Amino acid sequence: MYTEQDRLNRTDFVETLEKIIEKKFNDLEGFSFAIDGRWGCGKTFIVNMLQERIKNKYLVIKYNCWKYDYHEEPIVAIMSVIADSLNKIAAEEDPPKFVNKDTFKNLAKFLVGTGAKLFEAATNIDLQGILDLGKEVIKDEYKEAISKDFDSKDSLTKAIDIIAMALTLAHSDKKVLFIVDELDRCLPEYAIKVLERLHHVNEGSKFVTMLSINKNELAGSIEKVFGKRDSNENFVDYYLQKFVGTIIPVPVGKPTNTLLDKFKLSREYFDLNGIFATDFQAFITDVLGTLPIRSIEIIDKQIHVINALVTTSANKPTAVAFCIAVLRIFEKIITKGEITARRSDKEYSIQFKFRNPKPLNYNEKEFNDALIYWSTTRCYEARNYKGNFVGYTTDSNQLQDFVKAFLVNGKFDLILKKQFAPQDASYLKEFSDWLDRFSRE
Repeated sequence: MYTEQDRLNRTDFVETLEKIIEKKFNDLEGFSFAIDGRWGCGKTFIVNMLQERIKNKYLVIKYNCWKYDYHEEPIVAIMSVIADSLNKIAAEEDPPKFVNKDTFKNLAKFLVGTGAKLFEAATNIDLQGILDLGKEVIKDEYKEAISKDFDSKDSLTKAIDIIAMALTLAHSDKKVLFIVDELDRCLPEYAIKVLERLHHVNEGSKFVTMLSINKNELAGSIEKVFGKRDSNENFVDYYLQKFVGTIIPVPVGKPTNTLLDKFKLSREYFDLNGIFATDFQAFITDVLGTLPIRSIEIIDKQIHVINALVTTSANKPTAVAFCIAVLRIFEKIITKGEITARRSDKEYSIQFKFRNPKPLNYNEKEFNDALIYWSTTRCYEARNYKGNFVGYTTDSNQLQDFVKAFLVNGKFDLILKKQFAPQDASYLKEFSDWLDRFSRE
């Protein structure tokens, strides 16, 4: 059972992937497909949950190609990953029923030796040396398979055939699932090599391969290797069709209440159980829920660093200060943008003007729409005794109003009539001072 918390309700999507894989194995069809999602949307979580759910039914080989892209030739890395996987499965106290521990261990030794020979020779495998190694570690009934004529002088072809043979021996029903993660993070030339090598490994087999990709980033790698094809906007899709039968978008996650747990470093500095519980939960799920999990973790670390410098008081700052601190980090460090007021038809809300959203690869419109929707309340013009306009006021005094007042005006009391928590004001003044020092360009 997978124990990591499903903070974005991905279980339904994982179950769908599981059904696709099961159908392809039952149909005895080799198949390659991809899941596509932006950086930080939870693809690795999906991969890990899927692997845990199906590991007792199929031989699952998870290949993090970014981890191994220091190998010039991906075949060496693929052999190493398969060998590691076989050894780990064989070492389990209660492995899946299809596992023969001795066979797995021997195949792992064989693949390690093959990879070493390939690495040594660089471009020319000493096939006889590999066959001798294989005869030492593989049972008699497998010697014929190992000694087969590979019908090619090309070393990579021989290595690919060896991988396919080893996987077939490892699972007699040929139910082997390759999961390829972090492909879009690799150097462009290496990413293309991985696609091509895996295509040849799976060609003619009944294996299933699932790629976890950010298609936009992978498209950049393809264009860099083959040149930008302005005359054919569909070139990337055309190229990927050679390797994957279909690309399935990762759906937008629906955050659970446990999303707040991602602020494991900073949340302890705040009292989050006050009168604004409903509005605060909406901020966590509706607004922050549009951001990648990794972005939230970055914000958490930044708040933690600054809080270590802020003077502590007897009373912890409240959810008001927490929301403002999160949005200030997002504004100053994450996007290097600015928060502005948005007023329409006597409604008052906050939004971001983004200057540099690309590095986090989040959906800026989705985030802005959620923030505007969360922060909108009815408002009225506020004027001083001379009749001059000085801002907006509201009668609602919700959490959103405190947040808006401080973010837009730099203080609480301009648009609010209700008393605010004094510790929030003192905390945010010092927090903002430290943040300005850290984010000064």
